[in-house]
Amino acid sequence: MFTGLKPYPEYENRGPSRLSHVPSPWSVRRLKHIVRNVVEQSDTRRSGDTYIALEHVESWTGRVRIDDSATFEGLIKKFSTDDVLFGKLRPYLAKVVRVDFDGVCSGEFFVLRRVGDAVASDFLELVMRSAQVINEISSSTFGARMPRAEWAFVGGVLLALPSQAEQEAIVKFLGHANARIDRAIASKRKMLSLLDEQKGAVVQEAVTAGLDATVDRHSSSSNWFPYCLRAGR
Repeated sequence: MFTGLKPYPEYENRGPSRLSHVPSPWSVRRLKHIVRNVVEQSDTRRSGDTYIALEHVESWTGRVRIDDSATFEGLIKKFSTDDVLFGKLRPYLAKVVRVDFDGVCSGEFFVLRRVGDAVASDFLELVMRSAQVINEISSSTFGARMPRAEWAFVGGVLLALPSQAEQEAIVKFLGHANARIDRAIASKRKMLSLLDEQKGAVVQEAVTAGLDATVDRHSSSSNWFPYCLRAGR
């Protein structure tokens, strides 16, 4: 259990159900009032530009797999360091990432660039990837096969914003918490891998040498069946 976040003395109902329990000191702003939806399009990729497509971003984590050999068709968008890319095609996949370099991306991203100091980019990334915001945006899309979010709706989404100091503290807290969870997952995966190896060894022993370790054995002429049980035991 993680500790370190203390409850606020007062909370308020500030709108939709996900904002029904907002700390009183926090402000509530529409996304379009704190960020700009940047649309700097191009049909060419300059030498050295890093290109990000939807398939390069892992769902729900913000991890990016760079593929320098990736190609594209049609228009691309330019982004800058600290912009937040939000995948508008199938938004339920939660492909949201804050970039720490300049580059270009698929037109299927909103490129969100903060305006003023109301929100930090790393906090914005976490909020836009939160399940409640993703679910709200996903509920606005139409079409079963290729649902897309529209800026007219996304820009109007309400966000609860703490002070800059609190945003920094929340980002730091979640960074530590996620690191601990990632280490626990890695440990469990290693354990599962070792158990798989053990299971394979047990199966191999059982099918080639039987269950009774006291029975005499002799070499077989087959590479895949190295031991046989001696007859008469």
